[in-house]
Amino acid sequence: MDIETLRPPKAPRIIDLVAEAGIDITDWADTTGAASANPKYCYQWAWQQGDIVLLTIWHEELTVNDHGVIVFENNYRADWIYEKSQWPARAHSFEVALAKAYHESLPVRVMVVDERNSQKYRVLDTENWSIARFDETTGDFIVQRQGFRRYVDQFDEVLSEAVRISGVASGFERSQAVRQKVLLRACGRCEHCNEPGFLTQGNYLYLETHHIKPLYKGGLDHPSNMVALCANCHRKAHYSLEQETITRKLVEVVAARALYPTS
Repeated sequence: MDIETLRPPKAPRIIDLVAEAGIDITDWADTTGAASANPKYCYQWAWQQGDIVLLTIWHEELTVNDHGVIVFENNYRADWIYEKSQWPARAHSFEVALAKAYHESLPVRVMVVDERNSQKYRVLDTENWSIARFDETTGDFIVQRQGFRRYVDQFDEVLSEAVRISGVASGFERSQAVRQKVLLRACGRCEHCNEPGFLTQGNYLYLETHHIKPLYKGGLDHPSNMVALCANCHRKAHYSLEQETITRKLVEVVAARALYPTS
C-alpha cells in the first residue's frame, strides 16, 4: 500500500470514528450541546480505553521508511506544545496514549486526517499500527503501519527447522510471549549496536533474543534479563573478548528503559 491510498475520501464525525475503533462514547453525551461536539473529547488527538489506543495522524506527514513501511514521525512536545494555548494539553494526552501503547506492547488504531478545501477529511485505518520508537526524554516518536507479527527471533516457528534447531538444543524452555515482548521493546533495532535487524524472506524483521544471565546459570526467562540483538552482537555477547563489557552494557540498557521489574 502506498501513502495515497490512506488519503481520507470523506469527512465523517470524530465521534463516529472513535466509536468504530471500539471506544465507549457514552460520556460524550455529558454536555449541554451535541455529543459529537463535546469539547472534552472531540478536539483531542488521542483516545484510550482499556487496551484500545487511538491516535490521530496527519496524511501530509506520512513517509515510507527503508523497509517500505508507512510511518508517521513527529515530536509534538517540541513542535507544537508552545504554539497555541490548547495544544499543550492535547500533546500531553497524545504522549500518555503513546507511552501506554509503547510500554504495554499494544496495537494502535489510527485516524488519518487530511485538511483540504477548509475541511478536515478523516478515515479510520482498518490496519493496526505500532510504536516503532518513543523517546520519553526528547518526545521523538515513530508510529508505523505494521503489525506486531513482523518481529521474529531465532526460535520463531515461521523460520525453517534448520535455523531454529541450534537454539532448541540447550533443553531450556523459552516463552514465546516473553520473547515477543523483548522484540517489541527493541522496535527492530539491536539493543547493543542500535543497527536494524534484517528482513527475512517472509518479510519479518529478524533479531535474536539473548539472556543476559544465561538460563543454565539461573537467569530468568523474563524481559528484565533479556535483550534483542543482531546476529553479530549476539555472537559477540557469547564469544568475544569484550563479553564482560558487553554484558555490563546490556544490563544498563535494560535498566535505563525501566519497562520491567528486575525480579
